[in-house]
Amino acid sequence: MLNNLKYLTLVLCLCSCLVRASESALKVQGSKIVNQAGEQVTLKGFGLGGWLMPEGYMLEFPAPYDSPRGIYDAIAELTDTAIADEFFKRYEQHYVTETDISAIANWGFNSIRLPINAERVMPRAKQHEQEYYYDQSGLALIDNIVNWSSENHLYIILDLHAAPGGQSEHNIADSDGVARLWQQPETYWPQTIALWKMLAERYRSNPW
Repeated sequence: MLNNLKYLTLVLCLCSCLVRASESALKVQGSKIVNQAGEQVTLKGFGLGGWLMPEGYMLEFPAPYDSPRGIYDAIAELTDTAIADEFFKRYEQHYVTETDISAIANWGFNSIRLPINAERVMPRAKQHEQEYYYDQSGLALIDNIVNWSSENHLYIILDLHAAPGGQSEHNIADSDGVARLWQQPETYWPQTIALWKMLAERYRSNPW
């Protein structure tokens, strides 16, 4: 059974990171979300699903190729890993562009939800799962969305859709079939906390 104190610590840390990252832009006032001028803001969102978190049900990939790692494996098995790497590089470059973000703003939306796969920005080392590093190419993609959205006055909601280790055993968490975030908290809780802290610090000066 998970230690309740450790679980509470994880939740509080995640919440505090989110509050620090967003307090300069929006806040809760009673039952309303308000901006810095105290004006009520109703978030009308557009989700960028399928980009940094490709999901099989959107692309109609059957099991076991219905998660980000499964989709990669399918392409690699049909071709090879070099082609799979190049495919996803081009996929990420062209799936969402600055023109798309401008169009979303013109359509009347005022916020964007960006689902993120932790594996894309914090890949696990091959030999030691407790080790990790930050992939700057993945962070650059998030930077682009944040910058483009800010220029178009769109609020950004970062959605850690697939946490380190996988928060469930299902494909939508890009897990290997085990909810390792909960089964191996000593490894994946520190990674999850570190990832949220890094993102909060990276964007804390951006009011959007």
